[in-house]
Amino acid sequence: MSLASSIPSFLYPFTTTSFSNKPTLGNMNDEEGMDKSWTHILEGLHWMNEVSLRNKARATDITARGMEFDKPSDCIAKLRSIYSVLEREKIELM
Repeated sequence: MSLASSIPSFLYPFTTTSFSNKPTLGNMNDEEGMDKSWTHILEGLHWMNEVSLRNKARATDITARGMEFDKPSDCIAKLRSIYSVLEREKIELM
């Protein structure tokens, strides 16, 4: 798998990025053309870095929230209450 083929799957579903102002490269010996090309490349890298930082922040936030575990007895009590509600709804549907 190449880097180019993995980028769309990395961005989805969190972010979609598009560049509408693609530069006309023209003659690569032209200094202005080279400057436009480098500017376009650096803008792309900036946006990829922005996406990466946002995804890293989301992952850190999700991980931090996931580390707050309930006591096993609390989890069992919640499961029992959910089960009893489902059992009552099942009986009402019959």
